[in-house]
Amino acid sequence: MKIIVTGATGNLGTLIADHLALSEHEVIGIDRVYRQGRPYPIRIVDLLNRDTAYEILPGVDAIVHLANHAAVNRRDEQTLLNENIAMNTNLFQAAVELGIPKILFASSIQVMTGDRLLKDRAESPSQLSYLPLDADCPAIPGSAYGLSKYLSEEMLRYHARSSNLQAVTIRLPFVLTERHVLRWFSKPHDHYRLDEAFCFLAGQDIGPMVEAVLKADLPGYRAYFPTNRENLLNRPPAELIKEYFPEVPLKVPLDQLTCLADNSSLERETGWIAQPFDFPAES
Repeated sequence: MKIIVTGATGNLGTLIADHLALSEHEVIGIDRVYRQGRPYPIRIVDLLNRDTAYEILPGVDAIVHLANHAAVNRRDEQTLLNENIAMNTNLFQAAVELGIPKILFASSIQVMTGDRLLKDRAESPSQLSYLPLDADCPAIPGSAYGLSKYLSEEMLRYHARSSNLQAVTIRLPFVLTERHVLRWFSKPHDHYRLDEAFCFLAGQDIGPMVEAVLKADLPGYRAYFPTNRENLLNRPPAELIKEYFPEVPLKVPLDQLTCLADNSSLERETGWIAQPFDFPAES
């Protein structure tokens, strides 16, 4: 399979592109920054230029689109929202016009988890519609970043409805790479968005998950929320619900709840299952 990975020199892009290349797919990395030593070509492309999308896409079988401004960067909200939407508009429209079969779009858990912070939990009730979280949770973006992802999801849904495109949105939770493991377990996290419900995806699982989605036949538009079964606090889900989410409706009785996220549609439709996560000994 010939696959373009946008944002290929970022942390997640490198994990995904490396995995796909090692799985013998033909990978072309796209980014605004070059990175040496990759087992695939990196092309320097600015997706804010609408014409460049038409130049890079002919002949590819799938697009893995990661290239957006991240939530943690320092751009002002207008720039972040405008440029994320512009990049996604340019890429999605060109893909449809050129007949690209499949797009996998990296959205975010922040589409559906509002702006409730861990430090504010006593004063601010949860905004979640239910637990366990899944990709069907209603959108309640709590930032310009989350809003940019939600609007782009709707754009992709529109294109899937009006063309033969197979469009898949992945609402990514916090991706726990080796670098993040050290940071997460070594300091308090008062500014953590509490309604993310301590969900995470281990870095070693993201490449296999993307490959499973690309290989599956998924007509129309799909949205998934890939997570590990464990939670970031490594505590029983029932304890966390009683402490942090007592008012949130449950889709599963509390005594039967084994996870704060529901991966069942992704597992059923692609065969991907997250591997058990080994927490550091000090956690």
